[in-house]
Amino acid sequence: MTSLEKSITEIAMALVKEKGLQFTLDDIALHLKISKKTIYKAFKSKEDIIMALIKSVFHEIKVAEHLIFCNTALSHLEKLKAILCVYPEQAPLKFEHVQSLETVYPKAYALVNEHLSSNWEETFKLLSLCISEGSVIPIAEEDFQILFLGLYKQLVTTDHENHKLKMEAFVDFIFHGLETRRPL
Repeated sequence: MTSLEKSITEIAMALVKEKGLQFTLDDIALHLKISKKTIYKAFKSKEDIIMALIKSVFHEIKVAEHLIFCNTALSHLEKLKAILCVYPEQAPLKFEHVQSLETVYPKAYALVNEHLSSNWEETFKLLSLCISEGSVIPIAEEDFQILFLGLYKQLVTTDHENHKLKMEAFVDFIFHGLETRRPL
């Protein structure tokens, strides 16, 4: 990423946090004191800028997941649960924005779905380790992915005060179940 692309992306992140997807290229140009023509040298469209933001957010997620994966102080189960709860600290797109992506910016929406559906290798490796050591019941990787993709997509399309805490609660429900244990 060039320094111009990085500057544009950083300003766009701030503007999305402030205005949502209603920010304009004029807003970016004003903040950077450049012309819109200069912006178009770096990005072909507003959607391309939004896609750069999405890539940045998912890169942050993958870096955080990898750090958890490599953390030797955690058990395999602790790592698996932690990876499933990773939420980007600086996420510019709020959950309500993702809904409007589908109709207004379909390429960006497809990119979100692509990122959600791919790069599960470390998660699947941890799942396999948890299954082999008996800390998780056997479940097919595809079923596990469907379960959590459904959860992620539902969280993405609903409004909550703290999505990370909500995700942690749902992961806990999934791993520990909702049924109370009755004495025999």
